[in-house]
Amino acid sequence: MIFYLNKPEDLTQLGKLLREELIRTGKSIEVNFKQARSQRTVMQLAYFHILMELIRKETGDADVKDRIKFELGYFKTIFVNGKEKEVLKSLSKATLEEAGHFIEAGINVCQFLNLEYMTQKQHEKQANWVRGTK
Repeated sequence: MIFYLNKPEDLTQLGKLLREELIRTGKSIEVNFKQARSQRTVMQLAYFHILMELIRKETGDADVKDRIKFELGYFKTIFVNGKEKEVLKSLSKATLEEAGHFIEAGINVCQFLNLEYMTQKQHEKQANWVRGTK
């Protein structure tokens, strides 16, 4: 079970849940705590992909997204057949800050190529308008 503690009263609720589970199962419960990460937003991811598509159309480089991730050092080490290998991480695990770096890099490339692009605020405003929210 994952339980997010955002305010003091959440701790009381967690205690109640743990007590109920202990009574229900009659077994010990192991609890691990870790600090929650601020994950990137769907809007950030969408905007980054829009920038990447603009660059891809202009340059013909289908791997532009991976090149930016590599340049920013967004990879992890895995072991394949006992050997270390570096692979690019998925953007789905990016933090808010990391997603901001990707967007900034995309904007820099667009500016370098003299491409016209929407700002992130313009993109969010258009997306909200399409969804019917303000």
